[in-house]
Amino acid sequence: MLELPKERYFGASYLIVSNEISYAVVYEKVVVILFSIFILVFVLSLLFLSRFAKPFQELNKKLDTFIKDSMHEINTPLSIINVNIDLYNRKNPPNKYMQRVKAASKVLSNIYNDMDYLIKNDRIDFKPEWVNLSNFVLERVEYFFEVAMIKDIALYHEVEKNIEAYINPKQLQRVIDNNISNAIKYSYENSKVLVRLHAKEDGVYLSFIDNGMGIENVAKIFERYYREDTQKGGFGIGLSIVSSIIKKYGITLSIESTPKKGSDFTYVFPHAMIRSS
Repeated sequence: MLELPKERYFGASYLIVSNEISYAVVYEKVVVILFSIFILVFVLSLLFLSRFAKPFQELNKKLDTFIKDSMHEINTPLSIINVNIDLYNRKNPPNKYMQRVKAASKVLSNIYNDMDYLIKNDRIDFKPEWVNLSNFVLERVEYFFEVAMIKDIALYHEVEKNIEAYINPKQLQRVIDNNISNAIKYSYENSKVLVRLHAKEDGVYLSFIDNGMGIENVAKIFERYYREDTQKGGFGIGLSIVSSIIKKYGITLSIESTPKKGSDFTYVFPHAMIRSS
C-alpha cells in the first residue's frame, strides 16, 4: 500500500498494489544447483578413490600371483618329502622321529590343500558325484592317525557302513580334514577324538567330538582369518571353506562346545544327497 499526496489522483489517499509471488522457479534453480554439486562431488570422489585404490589393487594382484607361484613351488618338495618318508617306512622299522616328520608333513599338506582350494574355488566347477561316505570317512581318519599319535591323542571312529553321499570328493575332503585337524589341534594331550557317522530318520549325521579347549565365541569361528587361539598356528581359513561348502549342499551344522571341556561339531546331510549302497 502506497500513500498518495492529498487532493490528487481523483481524491484517492492510497494506492494498493498486489502481486502473486511464485517460488517454483526459485526451487527449481536451487534443485538444479544442488544436483549439479552432487554430480560433481560424486565424479570427483570416484576419480579420487580410483587413484587412491590403484596401488592397493596392484599390490593385491602381485600378492595373488605370489601366493599362486608359492603354492606351485611348495607342492613339489612336499610331495617328495611324503614319498621318501613312505619309502623309508617300508624298508625300515618304525621310527618315532620319522613318525613326527610324517605327521608334520600331513599337517602342512592340509594347510596346502586349503590354500589350493581357496585359489581354485572361483575358477573350477567342483561337480558332485556319488561317493562312498563311509569308506571316505574311514580313509581320512586313518590319514590323521599319525598326527593324533604325536599328541598322544586316541583317534576313534564309529562309522555306519554303506552310506553314499552326492558331493564333490575334494569338497568333502576339505570338510572332513579340517574338522579332524581342528579336533586334534585343540584337544588336550592324552585325550581322545571321536569321529561318528550314522543315519537317522531326518538324515545322516557326521560328528567330530573332541576333549579339548572348547570355543569361547562360536559365532566368529567361520569368519575368514579368524583364529580363537593364535598360538595354535594356521591361517584361519579352514572353517571358512567348510562353511561355504556346506551352504552349497544344504548341509546343516550344530555346534556344542564347553570351554576347557571340548566341542561337538555335527553335520547333517539331507536325504536328498544320501543313499545306501
